[in-house]
Amino acid sequence: MLSKAQIQISGYVLDSLSGERLIGANVFDKTTHKGTTTNAYGYFNISVQRNISQELTFSFVGYTNFNLTFIPKRDTIINVDLAPGKEINEITVASNRKQEFTEMSSTTISMKEVKLLPSLGGEHDLIKAIQLLPGVQSGNEASSGLYIRGGGPDQNLVMIDDVPLYYVNHLGGFVSIFNADVINNVKLIKGSFLARYGSRLSSVVDIRLKDGNMKKTSVTGSIGMVTMKAALEGPLKTDTSSYLISVR
Repeated sequence: MLSKAQIQISGYVLDSLSGERLIGANVFDKTTHKGTTTNAYGYFNISVQRNISQELTFSFVGYTNFNLTFIPKRDTIINVDLAPGKEINEITVASNRKQEFTEMSSTTISMKEVKLLPSLGGEHDLIKAIQLLPGVQSGNEASSGLYIRGGGPDQNLVMIDDVPLYYVNHLGGFVSIFNADVINNVKLIKGSFLARYGSRLSSVVDIRLKDGNMKKTSVTGSIGMVTMKAALEGPLKTDTSSYLISVR
């Protein structure tokens, strides 16, 4: 429960070029030395002291930090645009504070990494990339099945924007249904996942789609030996709403 002296600062952290919401961006309050991260929708919420000068720092890997100094008087909504392109040096993080929850066996996969992997016929396949991770087996050759912790493919929970998928293959398992051009973030949890991911035994594949470019219209596509795909995205109203259409 918040005291009367505390108010809420909330909002979204966005890519300044595309308007894409950034998942896992850091928000740090230099005044109280407390912080938080954006959730799966790029949203953050942090408590600060009323009528006291606050300095918030917004950061994300590969983006330039943004510092905001202000005196909050009431609950405030702030949307922050981070400019991409900053290179950072190696850092060491140490803490004596006890972490309340540790997510075991969790791996976040960047779509930039997926597109750097060798592909069959020019088709970048998300499931094939997951099969290369430690503790994951593919089963049959050229299959899109995931065998994790001794379980079969039907014991993995695959979700796309919190919607469960019950079949993720095309062409009898030769390729998966996912178009890499419209995926924002992928998390693979191989063990100790939360109760809200219930009904499966082996793993969770949590996929988040892009929101669509809120700055300008763009088209991507490719033609391979096995598939053809195209994606169209752009703003319905600049910096407010967007659309994203994908065909494969």
